[in-house]
Amino acid sequence: MNTEKSVILIDDCEIDNFITTKLLEFHGITKIQSFNQSTLAFSHLAKIKIPPSYMFIDMNMPVMNGIEFVKKIKELDHFHSTKLIVTTASINPNDKLIVEELNCCFIEKPLTQQNILKILNSSKLT
Repeated sequence: MNTEKSVILIDDCEIDNFITTKLLEFHGITKIQSFNQSTLAFSHLAKIKIPPSYMFIDMNMPVMNGIEFVKKIKELDHFHSTKLIVTTASINPNDKLIVEELNCCFIEKPLTQQNILKILNSSKLT
């Protein structure tokens, strides 16, 4: 059984994906795949057999936003063990409520070493 943690990053900003990758690598996670389009990420994830340990999903993306993506991914049976983390630079207080209603973790951007470590050490999703 493979116990290595794996991560999928979904953010239309390549710089944010790069920064998150570096933060995760600092904490020893090297199995990281990033997508800058949520539709491409969903197509890929619908085909895989082993789900990632974590998914970091930007809330505000074109075509399919992060909330729509989370709702679609939750329809797939084999992603129930994946921790879904929704990230945003938005200051709208309703965003956190929406994310928590979906039983996902909410993190405001910019991501930091502290909130990455909190996610990696947490057994809860919120």
